[in-house]
Amino acid sequence: MKRLFLNWNMKLGAVALAIVLSTYVYNLNVVIKNVNLPIRVTGVDSGLVVGSEIPPFVTIQIRGPLAILASVSNSPPTASINLAPFKEAGKHDIMVGVPELTGVEVIKAPPSVEVVLKEKITKTIPIEVNKIGTLPPDLIEKEITVLPSSIKVTGSQEMVAQVAHAIVEVNLSNERRDVTRFVDVKLFDENFRELTNSNFAIDSPKARYDLKVSSLSNVKLLRLFPDIKGEPPENYSFDVEIEPKHVAVPIDYLGKSDIAILHTEEISLKGVTESFEKDVKIDYPFKELEGLVKTAKVKVSIVDVTIDRATSMSKKLEIVGAPVGASVLVRPMYVIIGSNEISLLTDEERQKIRAVIDIGGLAPGEYTMRPQVILDPKIKNASIVPMEIVVEIALGGDD
Repeated sequence: MKRLFLNWNMKLGAVALAIVLSTYVYNLNVVIKNVNLPIRVTGVDSGLVVGSEIPPFVTIQIRGPLAILASVSNSPPTASINLAPFKEAGKHDIMVGVPELTGVEVIKAPPSVEVVLKEKITKTIPIEVNKIGTLPPDLIEKEITVLPSSIKVTGSQEMVAQVAHAIVEVNLSNERRDVTRFVDVKLFDENFRELTNSNFAIDSPKARYDLKVSSLSNVKLLRLFPDIKGEPPENYSFDVEIEPKHVAVPIDYLGKSDIAILHTEEISLKGVTESFEKDVKIDYPFKELEGLVKTAKVKVSIVDVTIDRATSMSKKLEIVGAPVGASVLVRPMYVIIGSNEISLLTDEERQKIRAVIDIGGLAPGEYTMRPQVILDPKIKNASIVPMEIVVEIALGGDD
């Protein structure tokens, strides 16, 4: 302990000298330092948009006391690029504005920044829903609504032209009740490659979705069938998909009715040669529609099956054995019969060839079946494509 206080006056002086020296170095010693300043863009004309990358910061070189330079480095002020003087699209070299820094000298200003201004356009994109996961097995999705139903995307013409889809993701996993959530709207090109939202101005970057669920004990799932009328011209095949495939209807709405299926409004394919998608109304056999899905999306794929008449022919599948009141979907609707011996047939003999699907005695459900092809005796060898088709049978429609 005595050693600690030996020459205490000299030790105290050394400490004081160190404090004085450090204060001098920190506050009075003049140094030079590079500092990065973040950039803010202002004054963009209402009809233009910045079409080039703006660097996140610029570097300046300043001189001054170490203490002040340290403060500037720790909390750098914001530099600015003022575009207010520019009213037309084009390429411009813009001087970067640096705020006044008290107590220091700017000895090297930042370089100019090249800014490309482009004409601004706006495009309206409908919002699509991407469902992730599934609800617990004792629940079903009753309804999903998204607000807004569309967004406005603004940017340069070449950037906005890339936007083909605006999608919100609805995660169904583990949801057990009605929920309302706000989620990001994601932008994608036509090939569903995600685009960077920062390249655009979006009027609603977030969307609200309302998910309503129902217990299976309180509702009945009714299979939804598209009501197809007519056919495309000869040599055109068609396939039909519908979403949703099932509609959850509260049991109270059904009363004593034993309905198991629903149909859409009529969808005419007479003379149609191009594929299409459309929203169609669901035809409910009762008046109470509150809370029910009003429309379904139907996708009709039309395919030209024109082939070499000398070696092949197409036949539409015939459904036999269907019980009264049954609704049947067949995918695909046509088979292709190939054989070199087809050239031996007359037109009348060609007409007698049939492709049949016999569903007699089958319970409602989905089946993979082989079509029965009834050939002319002149044809000894033939190929059938496809060899298997999908048949879905449902009973209980309201006539």
